[in-house]
Amino acid sequence: SSDRDGSYKWNSDTFLMRSDGTGIVNLTKSIGVNEYSAFWSLDSKKIGFLSDVGGFEDYYVMNVDGTGIRLMQDFEFLDFAWPGVFGDYYIYEELNGNYDIFIDLFANPKGGVNLTKHSANDRYPTWSSDGRKIAFVSDRDFNNEIYIMNLDGSNQTRITYNNADDNHPNWSPF
Repeated sequence: SSDRDGSYKWNSDTFLMRSDGTGIVNLTKSIGVNEYSAFWSLDSKKIGFLSDVGGFEDYYVMNVDGTGIRLMQDFEFLDFAWPGVFGDYYIYEELNGNYDIFIDLFANPKGGVNLTKHSANDRYPTWSSDGRKIAFVSDRDFNNEIYIMNLDGSNQTRITYNNADDNHPNWSPF
C-alpha cells in the first residue's frame, strides 16, 4: 500500500485458508506489525512465523487457531527448524559475532547450547528425517559448503566440495 506522500508502507498478517481458497481466517490481526514467512510444525499443531514487533525480526509460535502466540526466545535468531521427530528440541542459528548453530528445549527454552562453536559462519540448520543428524551450511572453507553433524555438535563433516556456494540443505523424507 501507499500513503498520500507516496512512501511505501506495508503491514502483513498471517492467514489460514483451505486449499480451495475458502475459509480465510486472519490469525494474527496486528496493526503496525508485520507477521510473515509462516510454516507448520511437523505435527501440524503449531504455526511458526516471523514478526517485527518491537522493531526486531524474531520467530514466534502459535496454535493453529491463532491463540497462544509466544516468542520462541528473548533474543533475535535468524533461521529456525521445528523440533525434530522426537519433538523435544529445536535448532536455530544466532548471530553472535558470527553465525552459530544452537539447540534448545522446545517446551522450556533456556538460551540454547552452541553446537558449532566455530569462528566461521554456520547457518541454515535442518533436521535429518530420522531426527539424528543436523545438516547446515558453513563458510569455514572460504565458501558456503554443506556439513552434517550429530545432535551434540560432534562429528562435523563436510559433504560438498566445489567452488560454488551451497546453501539451504534439506533431507529427503523417510
